[in-house]
Amino acid sequence: MVSILELKQRLAGGGDWVVFDSRGDALDVAVPPDIGLATLLVVPVTDALKTITTDRLVDQSLDRDKFWAVEGYALNRVVVGRLGSSDLTPRELYDAVSELRLGWQVKALAEI
Repeated sequence: MVSILELKQRLAGGGDWVVFDSRGDALDVAVPPDIGLATLLVVPVTDALKTITTDRLVDQSLDRDKFWAVEGYALNRVVVGRLGSSDLTPRELYDAVSELRLGWQVKALAEI
């Protein structure tokens, strides 16, 4: 769970960005100047990906080069200030930012 109150407290000490993982723990990653207000920090998928049938049998393999795994988030203070004060799962955080009518930018961690 990501504590929005904790993110707001981190910003209270100054700074314009919070960078954190899916648990809300701070990530030691520099914030590049060319990211949007809400950015997903991603890495390539390295595990095999498969689809399954309704009978739970392996159906087919997927091309993992077409997928990214989210490692963290970078949010500007404007976005954090507009979020509520409850704890959110990563999916709820994604949806809450989307409901603010803000698009998510995707940035590969290798580029940072």
